Amino acid sequence: MDGGTANILWTLLAGVVTLAIFSFLYRDNAAYKMAEHISVGVSVGFLVVTYYYNVFKPKLWDNVLYNGQIDYLLPLFLGLILFTRFIPKIGWLSRWSIAFYIGGFSGVSIPQTLEGRVLQQSAAAVEPIVRLEPTGSTIGNLLSSLDATFIAAGTLACLVFFFFSVEQKGAIGRFAYFGRLCIMAGFGASFGYTVMARVSLLIGRIQFLTRDFTDAIGGIF
Repeated sequence: MDGGTANILWTLLAGVVTLAIFSFLYRDNAAYKMAEHISVGVSVGFLVVTYYYNVFKPKLWDNVLYNGQIDYLLPLFLGLILFTRFIPKIGWLSRWSIAFYIGGFSGVSIPQTLEGRVLQQSAAAVEPIVRLEPTGSTIGNLLSSLDATFIAAGTLACLVFFFFSVEQKGAIGRFAYFGRLCIMAGFGASFGYTVMARVSLLIGRIQFLTRDFTDAIGGIF
């Protein structure tokens, strides 16, 4: 089998699996379940091979056997006792691995999260409201000042919205409502970005079916 024929067969297989996945839009059926199992199985197999060659072999196996780093056996031990979850009598051993993993992950992610989501946003909120750049135009300086004013006011309004010690009436209530609108805009933008990413995936598969898949079918005949 030459490369062109193999490429056509793989394209046909990918198209059939894609159509089987889309068949769920009609109702749950055997074709969808088969495609789902194939997708999950291929993904798991790919991850196992990738982790073996990119993580286990170069970072553990080679370091222990060839570099004499015996301390690398500790993470191997912690990873192995995770499988004791399948043995009820000694399943409690897996808690040590889970506790170590959660503690280490929290210690790494919390500073990064504070830096990216708290400190940087706080610094952006306290920047000068009036922007007067010597090299900037009048319109540019005005727009920059309005942008900084909106960020500062929106941040303060969001904080007031969650300040429940004072009854939100009158001017405070209106300012808190502005914070609510800012929160809704932020959630809407985040949700819109997620939907856009999913729609782009759908467009990609439709283009695959209307171009590559149809070309592969034409290549057979």
